This record gives sequence, C-alpha cells and structure tokens, in this order.
Amino acid sequence: MSSYESLIDPAEFGLIADYLRSPRSPIEYLLHVRSMESLAPLAEALHTRNDQPPWLFPKIVEDGLADGSLRLSARDLDFSSERVLDARSVPRHARCHVIYAPPFYLVHTCGLFEGTLIRPRNDQGVDAELQRKPGTRRKL
Repeated sequence: MSSYESLIDPAEFGLIADYLRSPRSPIEYLLHVRSMESLAPLAEALHTRNDQPPWLFPKIVEDGLADGSLRLSARDLDFSSERVLDARSVPRHARCHVIYAPPFYLVHTCGLFEGTLIRPRNDQGVDAELQRKPGTRRKL
C-alpha cells in the first residue's frame, strides 16, 4: 500500500472546481483519472519527479493524456480537445475522490470517463432541449 493512498479524500466536485477558478489558489490544473486505483501512483510519480522544468508537464501526465487515461482541466486553457475537459461540464454535486498535489488536484469522478455521469440541468430543472418551443429550428 502506497503512503499516498492515505491522502485520498472524498469530496464534491464543485469544491475542487472552485480551487481551480480561484486566482489565489495554487491549483492550476485538475488531472482527471480514469480509475481510482491510479490516484496514489500518479501522486507519487508527480512528487518524485525532478527531471523536468516546472513549466513542462511531467512525462507521466503527457503519457496519460496521450493514452486517454487522463484528462486535463485548467484555469487558463481555452482550446478544445478530447484530452481537455471544461470543469464547468461536471456537475458541482458529483462525488469524487481527490489528492491535493499542487499545482494539480488529482481527481477521480465516477462515470466521467464512462459517459455515465449525470449532467446538470438548467435552473428550471428541465433540459434545455425540452424547453425549446416546438417548431423552432436551431442553427447548425
């Protein structure tokens, strides 16, 4: 058992997303992991790395993004990619498990990679598509 397993905390995703949005927070990135079992090994690998300058992502992050086992949310990242996830697309109430590892928060949110995560609805509790008036056309 890795000592990093003791650092895994349960949380609501909204709390973690708030750290990302805060300009005073040391968290600049959320690393979304496919499996909860990879949280502790990833934290250990990030902690023990000292072979790269701080402005480059560690090799383990680059490899995880390339093979699809990681996705990234960032405070100042505004391009679209399968590897990049807008943190606003994850429901604030979603349960997750995290490890705090500045400048990263390592996050496992059940259902995120599998596509079974329940997405938020609009304020009225009705999907926007259902709220659209019949006969109106959307521009494609």
